[in-house]
Amino acid sequence: MKIFSFFRGWSFSRYFRLFIGSLIAIYGVDSSQYILLFVSAWFIIFALLNVSCCGTNGCSTSTREQPSVDKNEDVLVNFEEIN
Repeated sequence: MKIFSFFRGWSFSRYFRLFIGSLIAIYGVDSSQYILLFVSAWFIIFALLNVSCCGTNGCSTSTREQPSVDKNEDVLVNFEEIN
């Protein structure tokens, strides 16, 4: 079925956000606190679009290649004198 193919490739965090959003929505309707529906929509939209608070891949850092230094080699270090 098409609906199950939509959920393929989901990670644990996507299922968790969908589950938490659903629970908050059910609690909000049950307790008549409809402001919680906005919070649940926040979690459900994040799960469906696969984004987080940082956005897609927003929390990743770039890796710079460090020059390889052998422990036995001398390393030239420049110092500046500050007055």
